[in-house]
Amino acid sequence: MDGTLTNFDTHQVPQSAREALELAKANGVKLFLATGRHPLFFQEDSPVHMLPFDAHLTANGQFCYSGDEVIHRKHICREDKDALCALLERRPIPLLFMAEKEICVNMGGPEVERGNKALRAPPLRMRESSHCLGLDLLALLLYGGRENEELLLSATSHCQAVRWHPDFVDVIPADGGKHSGMDAILAHYGIALEETMAFGDAQNDLSMLEHAGLGVAMGNAADEVKAAADDVTAAVEEDGIWRALKKWQVI
Repeated sequence: MDGTLTNFDTHQVPQSAREALELAKANGVKLFLATGRHPLFFQEDSPVHMLPFDAHLTANGQFCYSGDEVIHRKHICREDKDALCALLERRPIPLLFMAEKEICVNMGGPEVERGNKALRAPPLRMRESSHCLGLDLLALLLYGGRENEELLLSATSHCQAVRWHPDFVDVIPADGGKHSGMDAILAHYGIALEETMAFGDAQNDLSMLEHAGLGVAMGNAADEVKAAADDVTAAVEEDGIWRALKKWQVI
């Protein structure tokens, strides 16, 4: 969603992208939104509510659903939650905890404020880390830069970090990711992998772009994302979605 369907500055979907997806839908193409965001982050003007998606892959593939039907869920393991509990007792670091029905943070501060502003986050409840770690966690969002990231990963041997913004990084199970959520959705709909096309711009899109039948990087994507993709289209605000779907004769 962010940086692919919407511009990070305006948070708006270009009209060309809306029209392209509606044409694809009319041509019988199934549309799936893949995002690092938790469903509780979706604003009223979110593409989730404005575009005709058949299913949603959220929390970087850890929670996938269609309407009220849950297609796939995957949680951070107990061992890593215990290790994280011990770490936070020694060295508090700012985290957002994503459970299926709840999101909460363990502290405030400048890093949290910057991250939440970039996310356009709703008001978040602050809870003790012990409460948050008692939840069945789909993913974590770690505020700040590489130092916090390295510290957390050194304690959680079954997790990986996938970054899609300089102010925060998502932490998910090592065997999770958008590609695993993608497989669950494809199995649910009976779609072959070679029939798929994926768009992305950030590190958390890499596994999906490499996994899809055709992986397309946006023109505004990071260099490593462009290198991993099968094709590179224009930037989101330069009609990238429309151009790619037209080029590959989807519309």
